[in-house]
Amino acid sequence: MSIEIGQVLFSSPNNITVYIDDLTIFESNKNSLQVGNLLKIEDGNHNFVICSIENIGWTITNNEEGELWKFSISCMPIGFLEYDDEDRYKFIRGGKVLPVPTERGRIQT
Repeated sequence: MSIEIGQVLFSSPNNITVYIDDLTIFESNKNSLQVGNLLKIEDGNHNFVICSIENIGWTITNNEEGELWKFSISCMPIGFLEYDDEDRYKFIRGGKVLPVPTERGRIQT
C-alpha cells in the first residue's frame, strides 16, 4: 500500500523535488521521510519513478490562520516500475522516465 504525500514541483534527470504543503502529512510520515529512503512517484497512469531521498527543506509562512509549514524533498531517480500486461510491475534501473510537475509523490508502507 502507498500513501500520497505531495506533488512533483521540479523534475530533471538528476533530481526530482516533491512538495508537501501539509504539516500533518509530514509529521504522520516522518519515519518514512528520511534521507536514503525511497519515494514512488507517479508517471502517467500505470508507471512509477523510484527515487532516493537526498535532502529535505522547509519554510514557514504566516497567514490569517497561523503558521503554514511547507516542505520540499529532493530525490535522485534510480529507476522506474513498468507495468506489464499481467498486472505486475517490473523494476528497471536507470532510464529516462521523468514525471511532470503535479504528478503525485508516494511513500510505500
